[in-house]
Amino acid sequence: MRELKMRNRDCALLLEERQQLLPLKEKCESQKEMILALRDQLNLAHAQLESATDALEEMKRQQRDKEHRERVAHAERVVYGASASTRGATGGTSGPQTATSHTGNVVPSAKPASAQRANNPTRRAPGGTVVNTSSGPQIIYDVSDISSVGFTKNAKLPYDFLGGPGAQLQYLAPSHGSAEEDAGEQLEGGCDASEDAQVRHTMATAAEAIQLDAKHAEIEEREHMALLERLKALREGHK
Repeated sequence: MRELKMRNRDCALLLEERQQLLPLKEKCESQKEMILALRDQLNLAHAQLESATDALEEMKRQQRDKEHRERVAHAERVVYGASASTRGATGGTSGPQTATSHTGNVVPSAKPASAQRANNPTRRAPGGTVVNTSSGPQIIYDVSDISSVGFTKNAKLPYDFLGGPGAQLQYLAPSHGSAEEDAGEQLEGGCDASEDAQVRHTMATAAEAIQLDAKHAEIEEREHMALLERLKALREGHK
């Protein structure tokens, strides 16, 4: 009988404790639901972050492509500006040359380079024009019988002239030889071989720079794709 009373008392205590724990259980259940909802929101935030990261990488790639196209366009403008006078003098097939008159009207110009220089003497400085090249500033001589440094074909540049003592070997024709060889070096429209060689050198340098930029863009594109594939593999591995 005594043992039965003790068990009844224990059962009463347990029932009282159970009644005290029921509100806590309900509170834990509600908090569990809130935690699950927060975890879903966190997963959604992670997905949004990954999407924003991908969009940022794509925007950076597009910016690099835009800068590359601007560099290529600048190089083409440099090449066009350096070879415009030669195309007009040799009568190339790149299209008719145009010139702007003093009244602001654009009129076609079919005159050779020598005639244009005669009509517009302020286009070039006396004796030639300084052109920035990959090997430094160089001189492109005007087509005339006499320049500021002497006779065109037989001019001897001083040692401290722009380009150094080797410039006359690169930009002036040899002084020896027959009259037929000297006449053969003179191009159509009054453009000498030194100017044509300078234009070819400038165009070759610009073409090499364009090829290097294209190769660099291709390597960047490959690295970008490899990085995206690696990132995708890492994401799939974490799931």
